[in-house]
Amino acid sequence: MNFYSKISINFDCEVVEGGYLLQTSLISPAKSPSYFNNNYSMIQKIKKQKPRSKPFTVEALDDFIHLSKFLRRDEFNELLISFYNKWGPFIKLGENYKTTKKLFQLLEDSEFAKQNMEYPPYDFGSDLFSKKYQEIEWHYDDTGELHPAFKPKTLFNAIYLAWGLNQKSKKIKKICKYFKFFGMRKNCIQYFEITRDNKEFCSRDCSNAFRQKPNWQEKIQQDLAIRVKQTKIKLNRLNINN
Repeated sequence: MNFYSKISINFDCEVVEGGYLLQTSLISPAKSPSYFNNNYSMIQKIKKQKPRSKPFTVEALDDFIHLSKFLRRDEFNELLISFYNKWGPFIKLGENYKTTKKLFQLLEDSEFAKQNMEYPPYDFGSDLFSKKYQEIEWHYDDTGELHPAFKPKTLFNAIYLAWGLNQKSKKIKKICKYFKFFGMRKNCIQYFEITRDNKEFCSRDCSNAFRQKPNWQEKIQQDLAIRVKQTKIKLNRLNINN
């Protein structure tokens, strides 16, 4: 028997107004100031400041997916801090690259599978319905309607759950190539619905503006090199797992 019902995700992000920063270990200091060195971990700027609650929305998922595209780039540090300041820790304070890398890889692999028309099973390291990761409860929405709701234990659990529940209801969008390489510009919508596979820009204006940049060809070559490297990493992980 099939039932069709609304499903909610009830999670409150814990965010401190003072913001976050990356701190290196005093015991084993890093040789270079990079988050990709595991000695760096995320802490509050004001240690004893209490976080405020902020409702989780699908925007956190969109921001996470956008952030994942910069995982192996120099600007990742700055974007990661911006994400933390907006949504709080993925799991808890003190998390470092070794921890968060696994989270990005999980969603990256899931996105990769989706693009190949494969939908991998949820993988929180355990059963989706395990109380260790989330609980299911009843929830009244704004209209007073009662329906089931997931209550995740961490921000990443909420993000990954939203990714899975969102696949059928959300049209696949693509990042505008201008925004990806050069950031915001007037009238750029950043993400657009895919109408054809080879479309790379949200508008003709962004396409023209992109090719007016003096280093646009260099940017494309860098992006190609990164995507080749990502493919090799995925293949290596598959070979190791097999």
